[in-house]
Order: sequence, then structure tokens, then C-alpha cells
Amino acid sequence: MKKSVSVVLLFRWLSARLMLALLLVSGAASIGIDRAFGADEAADDPNPAATRTVDVVVTYVTGQDVFLDRGRLAGLRVGDIVRFPERGANVEAEIVTVSSASARAEFAIDLEPIPTGTRGRVDVPASRPRPSDRATPGAAKPTPGQPDHPPWSRDIEPRDDDEPLLAPAFGILPADRPVDFRGRVFLGWNGRWDRAGDRDVRDYQTRLGADLRWDNLFGIGGRFEVDAEVRRRDLDLDGANEDATTRTRLERFSYLWGWDSAAPVRVEVGRFVSDDLPELGVIDGADVMARTGLGDFGVIAGGYPEPSFDRGTGDSATVAVYHRVRAGTQRRFSFVSAYQHSWHLGDNDRDLFLGRLEWNPNAEWSLYSNAWVDYYTSDDRLKSSGLELTEVFGTVQYRPSRAHSFRVSASQSRWPELRRDEFATASETLAETVRRSRRRQARLSTRHRLATHLRVDTRTRVWSDQDDDGYGAEVSLRTPNWPSPGWELLAAVSYRENPAGDTPGLRAGITHAGRSHTFQLLYLHSEQNYDALSIGEQSITSQRAIVLFDWLAGEHWTWSSQIEAAFGDDEDSTGANVYLQYRF
Repeated sequence: MKKSVSVVLLFRWLSARLMLALLLVSGAASIGIDRAFGADEAADDPNPAATRTVDVVVTYVTGQDVFLDRGRLAGLRVGDIVRFPERGANVEAEIVTVSSASARAEFAIDLEPIPTGTRGRVDVPASRPRPSDRATPGAAKPTPGQPDHPPWSRDIEPRDDDEPLLAPAFGILPADRPVDFRGRVFLGWNGRWDRAGDRDVRDYQTRLGADLRWDNLFGIGGRFEVDAEVRRRDLDLDGANEDATTRTRLERFSYLWGWDSAAPVRVEVGRFVSDDLPELGVIDGADVMARTGLGDFGVIAGGYPEPSFDRGTGDSATVAVYHRVRAGTQRRFSFVSAYQHSWHLGDNDRDLFLGRLEWNPNAEWSLYSNAWVDYYTSDDRLKSSGLELTEVFGTVQYRPSRAHSFRVSASQSRWPELRRDEFATASETLAETVRRSRRRQARLSTRHRLATHLRVDTRTRVWSDQDDDGYGAEVSLRTPNWPSPGWELLAAVSYRENPAGDTPGLRAGITHAGRSHTFQLLYLHSEQNYDALSIGEQSITSQRAIVLFDWLAGEHWTWSSQIEAAFGDDEDSTGANVYLQYRF
């Protein structure tokens, strides 16, 4: 169905101006960075826009929603953006619900399902409390005027009266430092029963895993990390066990030297995801980075595991060089550039240029953008020789006050030609999709606290691909701490227009968040009105009811559970999810 000219013009207007702004700001990265931003760093006031990264893991997936293993105690808030670099440069979701130890994020566009266990990153203001910032329940508060640290355990040697009080400084060699062991162990189970029509499908998955870290394990000041998981799936179709598989995944097994930002060289070996270039995904090899006065220079080389659950390796290899520059101690400005070359089964596969820009000039403004550019040669069969912009993503956020915020973003993506993805043996239809693929999207979201107990959120987007275009919008009302402290009501209406027809929808929910628990009840209703000639005019209703319960037992244990029922036209299924985690 043809859309109005105004929608297309709006999309082009937003995309063109945002891309122009990103290009202008990116150009500043190579001209006088310290001169442009260094003067700001001399200010006495700390930078309220400085950020830190919270690492998250997907624990459960349902439709276009993902559940994360971190929540309010880690500093996450509703509206934060979760990025999944392993899945693509512009794959991101917005957090829509947060409890004490978990969160639910929603994708704005339809994507291939992201598997459980996928790692993500959330950039949050550095001023938000960390888990260690919160007092231990029941701990005694320090007496006014009394130090809140334990008594000094080191005797200060006699010194000359002319020596400064704080000299000499006492340094502790790595060999004298204790081993710091921390991490998490988790057990998860989810099941789904589909009884619609003549179907009788039962799908069960059980997961057991651990993510562990030892600091100074061998007494040389390094860090050893292990992240492994075992998953079993049982699939029954009409009473017959069609599939029973047990799979293992080693996501991380690495040792890191020089992780302290003051170290001149950082080296990581093993299986890891690079801290500076997570877009490359999992690497079996080494990452060597040197910190200099001209920025950080690094090299990554090794095997390139497949982006599958079991991380199969041996067929692909890669090497990448990168450079990162930051302006000032507050790290308000960061620019990363990189080049990657990869091989598949011994043949040249991909030449990729990467760029990533982050800028937080003050408390009101923040900007993030990245771009992937592929270089094709005569050896490539589906793409023309030369440079092609594969992915570009940019977002700008403006927060004039704590009560209001505005975020605009735009992206464009194409399918790259990769031997690693075996396009050479794919069908001609898929090959043609790779040749022609192009998806563009622009989004605008706002948040307004109209009163102490009333908040309004809006989200709009327009998109187009090589064949069609569409748009969507949602308006939601929330009542934080009403009708009483800890409670919140939610009501939202949405509308989507796509090639097959239009989809109006609504969401309603109630949440109660206590000191150690969160309870949430949600109801979702949507109606897909088809008007495609091949289908004929018809309407299909979909409804979902979801109950979530999250419990923080003490400082270490977390229990999360969810029950979901889907019903409507040709839909009758039930799902359950349980996730138990121990952090230490």
C-alpha cells in the first residue's frame, strides 16, 4: 500500500540532516581534539555527562522483547539503550521495564531472534550508583565524624620532621596482593506449550552456566575470565520427541594483562570480545594495545568463531588494527577507527573499515554514532568493486532537565557479501536479496514528566527498504509511585503501518517494586489488518498476558520468573521462564 508523500519526505528530511550532523562532528575527530575540548576539562565542576558501561546478558527472549540479567542495582533505568555489538552495529533495544536485578528491553524493529546468552552493553551516567555503592542491608551506619574505613593495619616508620606527611607512598607489588575472585553462576529453564489448531508443540530448554573472574590469579597483576554454558533442549511435536540436544558454549576464556588504565600496554589472549572493538565479536587469539600520547593503538589477530551458539571455529581467521583517541580525563569525546581483514577456508573474505564516535559535551547533550564500510574487489560475485556503506547508525539525545528528554536516531544497513555466511551456495533469491538489500530507519522518542506522578513517553519511527516503507508510533502514560509508593500504572496505545496492512495495539500494566522484589502484570493487544491482494482483507487479533516476579534474596541471590499466555485468532500458547542466579 502506498504511503503518503509527507511520511517519505519526513524520513528523508530527518535522515539527511542527522547524517550531515554526524559527518560534521566526525570530521572534528581528526582536527585539534585536545585543543577543542581540553579547555573544558580544566573546569572545577565534575562532568555529569561522563558515562560508564554496564555489561548485560540476555536471559530470555520472547517475540521482540529480551530480558537482561542486570537491573536497577546495576544502574539501569527505563529508557536506557542496550547495544548488542556481536549482532551488528545498529542492533539495539530500549529498556522498558526495570526491576532490582533484571530488566526487559524492546526492539523497535523486527529482527532475527537474539539467542539467550548474548552479551550487550548499556552506557549509563557515571553518577548513577553501582551495586557496591549501596549499603549492605543491616549494616551499621558510621558515626558522624568517625572514619568509615577499617583501622590502619600498617605501621608508619619513623621519619624526619622535614619530610611530607604523605611521603613515602606505599606501593603493593602484584605478588603481595590477594586474589580477587568474583562472578556469577546461573540456572535457567523455560518452556512453551503451543496448542493452537491441531498443533501440540512442547519446547523446553534448560541452561546452566558460569561467568567467573579472577584478578591477580597468578600474582602478576592480570585478570583471568571464564564464561561457559551448557544448554539442553527437548522439542516434542504431537507427542513425539523430535529433538533432544545438549550443547555447550565457551563464550570467554582469556587472560588480560594491563587492564588498569595507567598501564602503558594491555594484552589479552584466549577467547574474548575486545573491550575497544566489540563490533568484531568473539576472537580466538590476542589483542595487544599500547597507550600513547597520541591515543591508543591496537592489533587483534586470531581465529574467528562462527556467530552460533557453540562458537564453531577453525574455518575463519581475522586480523584488525585500530586506534582510539579520547579527549580529557573525563572522556567526554572518544573516536575509534579500525580496519579488519578476514579469511574463510583460506580465501580472502572481508575488508572492513570501522568508525565509532561518542561525545558527551555536557549534561544536556550526548551523541553516539558508528559506521561500517566494506571494500569489495573483483573476487566478489554479488557486489560491485569499490567501497560500500554497509551500516551506519547515529543517535543524539538532548535532556534540558530531569523532567524532559529527546532522542533522535537514524540508521541504514545493507547485507554484506561474506564467504563466511556461505552466500556462494545460497539460493538465487537470497543472493538477489544481498545485492539489493537496503534498510533505512529514523526514530524520535521523547520523555516528559508532567507531574510528580505522571510521565508521558512517545516513540515514532519511519522506515524503508528496497521494496517497501512504513511508519509507527506509540504514546504511553506511566504513574510512578501512584496510587501509593512503589506502585506504577501503565497505559499505551500504538499504531504501525506496513506493506501488509496496519496494526493498532495497546498495552496496559501494573507494577509494584519493593526493596527486594518486583511484581508486574502486563496485557498486550494487537490487531493485524491485512489488505494485501494475495491474502485478502482480514483481521487477526493477538493477545498476551504476562506475569513477572523478581526477587532479590540478600546480597547474592536473584530469582526471576515469568508466565506468559498468548491467545487470539489461531493462537493458543503458554510459556514459563525461571532464572536463578548467584552473584559473588
